[in-house]
Amino acid sequence: MMSTVTQDPPANALARITLRNGFYGALLVVLALVPLAAQLAGAGNWTSFATQILIFAIAAVSLNLILGYGGMISFGHAAFMAIGGYSVGIASVYGLNNGFAHLAMAIGFSALFALVTGAIALRTRGVYFIMITLAFAQMVFFAFVSLEEFGGDDGLTVNSRSEFAGLIDLEREPTLYYTVFVVLLATLYLTHRIVNSRFGWVIRGARSNEARMLTLGHPVYRYRLTCYVIGGIMCGVAGFLFANYANFVNPEDAAWTTSGELIFMVVLGGMGSLFGPVLGAIVFFMMEETVGSIPIVGIYWKIFFGPFLVLVVLFAREGIDGWLVPRAVKASDAALADAIAPLARRLAAMLIDVALFALSAWLLIAVLGGWLMTLPRQPYHQDLVMIACVYVFLAGILVNHLVLPASKWRGSAGKIAMGLAVVGGDGRTLAPAQAVQRVFGQVLTIATALIGYVWMVADREHRALHDRLAATRVVVRGRLK
Repeated sequence: MMSTVTQDPPANALARITLRNGFYGALLVVLALVPLAAQLAGAGNWTSFATQILIFAIAAVSLNLILGYGGMISFGHAAFMAIGGYSVGIASVYGLNNGFAHLAMAIGFSALFALVTGAIALRTRGVYFIMITLAFAQMVFFAFVSLEEFGGDDGLTVNSRSEFAGLIDLEREPTLYYTVFVVLLATLYLTHRIVNSRFGWVIRGARSNEARMLTLGHPVYRYRLTCYVIGGIMCGVAGFLFANYANFVNPEDAAWTTSGELIFMVVLGGMGSLFGPVLGAIVFFMMEETVGSIPIVGIYWKIFFGPFLVLVVLFAREGIDGWLVPRAVKASDAALADAIAPLARRLAAMLIDVALFALSAWLLIAVLGGWLMTLPRQPYHQDLVMIACVYVFLAGILVNHLVLPASKWRGSAGKIAMGLAVVGGDGRTLAPAQAVQRVFGQVLTIATALIGYVWMVADREHRALHDRLAATRVVVRGRLK
């Protein structure tokens, strides 16, 4: 008689599961306690800010379903969010405040738009699919702009939030937050069930090899269309929630820039991972809030976010979700201790680089700030210089990345400090010529970024001085008259 031997899973696999699930479990607990923490700290804006993050996390999860799992790169996904929002706004104009009706209209119109546009767009592939989805989104954008009765390009104010017959009071911020939180959990659960079902395996298989799925007899087109409609419905629900959160809807919600931000969140968090878009949304809005609050940065915060996203794409192909768990943990023959060590080294290298960058920025601003203020500039000069600095900054990153593709750690501080005898993250000592090239790439990267930063500061001061002089001229002329 043959006996079946059941082998225990490898210890490192158990550690991997514990590490990932433990992190995401702690994240959900923290999100669940946000209103309580805001109340204890006396910071009511925490709840409102977290609500906005979770709403966009829902939209990013819906995009991840078709982009990360289905391989359908949609550049018009924000159109569903605008449709869901205007379903609430237009209905409220006519005095219909029933939340069940609002939700039904948001789901119905989003599903119908996804079905019609998906039936056309999914007959194309690659860049053609991207352009068609972008075109449909722009059609929605200009359609809402043309609706002068509902605010046109100025947007539409939602006077009252959706009412659910006394069951849910969305006028209270904690209630709205927990409603959004529950919807996010439901979206994550639904996505998990979809991608791990037979339907989901066909979608993921078609992303890798469509011809093989067709050979096996699966109607890939219908599967993809169904997945596209489900993603559109989820994003429409996010738009319904956002309209209730902001009490305002705007055609910009359907703009290609909003779709681009959703793609940023998915790529940043990790395409094809369940919680990746949630992490991407959190990091995206935290960067906007922290970096954008610096007085000398303000609305230019995306100048810093762009290079950060490039670094994530270059050095963390699986996004933050894949970066949190090192590759050694995913290997079946590696120990947990050996896996945590590279992560610690990478964190240390990142902290050293940030400190070096901050010190270099302070020195460069102190030395070059006054000199740049004396340069003659035309109105368009600052824009050209900023664009040039950003692209040269990216070129420096690429030079540094492509010189030694085999190296796993590219921390600038360690290389500069050790001179020509530079040690990479893989333990190999670089040759003098290679070290010089690496240091050159790092110096080019830092220098161009700092020049752009200093120019931005100087330009802002120049504009402020120009405005003060103009105001003084007006006052003097008035007194002379």
